[in-house]
Amino acid sequence: MNKKNNYDVEAHQGATFLRRFVFAGTGPHGTHSLEDSRVRLHVLRENAEGPLEIECDLDNQRLTLLDAKNGLLQWKLAPQDTQGIKFPKGEDHLDCVYSIEITDRDGDIHVPVRAAFRLYRSITR
Repeated sequence: MNKKNNYDVEAHQGATFLRRFVFAGTGPHGTHSLEDSRVRLHVLRENAEGPLEIECDLDNQRLTLLDAKNGLLQWKLAPQDTQGIKFPKGEDHLDCVYSIEITDRDGDIHVPVRAAFRLYRSITR
């Protein structure tokens, strides 16, 4: 995958995936506070050969606020989150997109990240 921006990511089926984000803003150290915010991340497959959706939020623990005051967020996919995903015959990866949606304390919705997510098929069974 030719990475178009720093948010494009690659993961491997059946492996742990970790990514951290720091949201810049006007807060301390130039960060954006995520205190009192609702954060969700959604992975969606671009092609229509069959739906692939992975929903990530604080409730299902795929997202963790490591430091809400300073805008530090961690995204974690466990092996079981991807191991059952079906790949089209002959394909070694799936190209998807993901976005992060932040609903702040005032109810305003921000989408600071929309980027590519490539998932590689596991070669071990």
